Amino acid sequence: MSFKTYAGNVLPEGDMRVVSSKVIEGEGDNIKVYPNPATNTFFVEISNNKKSDVKEIALFSLLGTPVLVKQADSFLKDKIEINISGLKKGKYIVKVTFTDGTSEVKSLIKQ
Repeated sequence: MSFKTYAGNVLPEGDMRVVSSKVIEGEGDNIKVYPNPATNTFFVEISNNKKSDVKEIALFSLLGTPVLVKQADSFLKDKIEINISGLKKGKYIVKVTFTDGTSEVKSLIKQ
């Protein structure tokens, strides 16, 4: 199942609810999320041309509820480690927001 981001709201692809006119495709080449599935931590790897443009990394439940948000204070690295040991097992959405207002989303399974 793939997802699209509509002005900050994560919806399953094919869901035709209109939230905003700004649509950002969910599958891009600027981020990688691994290992997937993950147990206690996972990494978000940012491509070299976008790593200085990261504003925020957020993790959402499939219902769209934010469960973890990291601000851009430590994103100058090309690989960011995120601890998810306190989260329940299940499927989550990782959303990386860039300073130009665009974002990319990837799915993540927590075991």
